[in-house]
Amino acid sequence: MRWHVVGVVLLLGVGATACASSIRAHSATLPSSAGSLPPSASSPVPAVISSASASAAGQQPLLGPQVLDAALFTGGHGYVLTQQALLWTDDLGATWRNVTPPGLTQSQLQSAGIAVQRDGHEWVAIAPDAGSNSVSLLRRVSPTGGWTATSVPLGSFTISPDAAVTVSLSFADAENGWLLVGEQVAHTGYGELLRTTDAGTTWTLQAGESTLPTTGTLHFLTGQVGYLDATMTGAWWATRDAGRTWTQLQLDLPTTKTADAVNVIGAPAFAGNVIVVATSFTTPEQGNDDGVGIYRSADNGATWSLQQLPSNTPNEQYHFAATADGSTYVLLRGQPAQDLQSFTWVTSRSTNRGETFMDASNVFDFYSGPLTVADPDNLWTLGGANGCKGFKSDCWNTTGLIASKNGGNTWHQVDLPK
Repeated sequence: MRWHVVGVVLLLGVGATACASSIRAHSATLPSSAGSLPPSASSPVPAVISSASASAAGQQPLLGPQVLDAALFTGGHGYVLTQQALLWTDDLGATWRNVTPPGLTQSQLQSAGIAVQRDGHEWVAIAPDAGSNSVSLLRRVSPTGGWTATSVPLGSFTISPDAAVTVSLSFADAENGWLLVGEQVAHTGYGELLRTTDAGTTWTLQAGESTLPTTGTLHFLTGQVGYLDATMTGAWWATRDAGRTWTQLQLDLPTTKTADAVNVIGAPAFAGNVIVVATSFTTPEQGNDDGVGIYRSADNGATWSLQQLPSNTPNEQYHFAATADGSTYVLLRGQPAQDLQSFTWVTSRSTNRGETFMDASNVFDFYSGPLTVADPDNLWTLGGANGCKGFKSDCWNTTGLIASKNGGNTWHQVDLPK
């Protein structure tokens, strides 16, 4: 039997990053869905980050600027998007450089489509205003180089008044990129997909309103193979002809499972010479968790093989990432306590392509978010905590960058510039 893949329902889908290792599920705000962090708000208060049992007082706000997105690459390179700035590091976050394009407002930065690569190539697409039929694109080739501005004309698409506009960027390499501009009017989404083969200097229409199945977040892995995480439905779509045509991603549900849905828990990514997609199996009618599976494809997504993992504690929240060379798979499992004030993080690592995993456990008073992995030791995720000082009053919601330098055995919050 073959089932359509149903992703976690996402409330906002704006601006994806270039690389599959990015933990920016969607820009501007993080999705408030199971297994993801909720939208952040500014109210930083000193927090105590500890692997000991959480205090009975409940969650404490996380310290520092609110983090919207992050990606960690090999060699210690990485970036973080906060509500105020785009930051770059060459030393695993020990020091940071502000690489925000000059002149952008906070609103423009948070709603922009952003793509960043390991060598420091940056592209920032500013969400167009109502009545516009073009997109302003900023690009540069290194974290210290100058910016070049380009106006990217859309096809027949003109942004409607009062529409919610989404912009997603994805670059498979330094030359090949895709720009998805969409709008949401009531319950209907429209969009256009454009492609560049010269690093963003020129763009051509690849798929228009009549041929693009949906709008959402792009994840291109090669010049031909890419995936689209649909904003409204949570379904995933795939292309193997550079975005000209799309088919809904379908994965076989194992016959041994009683689940009736397959939920993608991490964007498809290359791990060695195969594409890897991690999923959870659930039974929506009963709300039960029915374990995790890792799907692998050696033919660019034409066929998939499945490695099933043993079922764990019900109602876990999962996040998955793999090293670019495929040497290590990491599954981060969050297990909330009954009082929802402490969370057990189980970091499961596999060095044999998911056949067996070794676990390390920590307890925090904040919950984990999407995961990015540079190498077997260095991991980043987003931690979140929220609460209210009174009954539905003086409420706060914070997110921070959480890192591990020992493969998930211990975690700490990264100090970011304010």
